[in-house]
Amino acid sequence: MNETTAVELVKKEVVVTKEASELSDSLVGLVKSGKTALDDGFQAGTDIPVILTENLTGLMNGLGGMEKLGAEAKENKAEFIRAWMLGGLEIADLFFD
Repeated sequence: MNETTAVELVKKEVVVTKEASELSDSLVGLVKSGKTALDDGFQAGTDIPVILTENLTGLMNGLGGMEKLGAEAKENKAEFIRAWMLGGLEIADLFFD
């Protein structure tokens, strides 16, 4: 018997560290842009400028707090890891489309 049961989902709020979250978000954006470019036939001359303009500001903002990452990891280990896990999940999800 193949019974289909509805899966109930629950929404939860999570707390993450600021700098790790910003850097993770910028890397997710970069990977998403790269995947989009690859999916529609990568053209270096056309796609690279778009990828850079869409993501450079966010990446530079994320990199701006890199010196704080060590302290974040030491002081708030779970929240630091959670920030990276959420970004990793977004990237992994790109492969399920």
